Amino acid sequence: MINTGEVVRSLFIPLVGDNLVLPNAAVAEVVAYSTPDTVANAPDWLLGKISWRNQTIPLVSFEAAAGGPIPTPAARSRITIFNGITGNPKLRFYALLTQDIPHLMKIDASVIAAGSGGQTTTTVLANVIVNGEAAQIPNLDVLETLLQKVV
Repeated sequence: MINTGEVVRSLFIPLVGDNLVLPNAAVAEVVAYSTPDTVANAPDWLLGKISWRNQTIPLVSFEAAAGGPIPTPAARSRITIFNGITGNPKLRFYALLTQDIPHLMKIDASVIAAGSGGQTTTTVLANVIVNGEAAQIPNLDVLETLLQKVV
């Protein structure tokens, strides 16, 4: 990678068996886990809907949307609220189940490198190594397109 000196404030988000990394601006808030309300006839990756700031928003399992198993919430699970990026007024926000508290990090060319292996699905833009840990950069456009079909 070329060192441009650019630093991106990012979130490192723990999942079951993997991590996501994305710019901090993609996330609105991280909240405590609460059991979602079920949605009839929903795909398995749509865990239900939750109430957040007087809105009802969908809760997604990234693992299941990427073709993996549906995770079981753990004691340290959190819900990460994402800002919608497609402009759909029905999808201004949506949520992802995470397995631990996401943490902030500053990423520049010195701490990130292309990864190998890992899941390669339409929901994953790239596999990377950040500070020695494997992570995936999610394809939020694809994730929101999936959500638009069910919300």
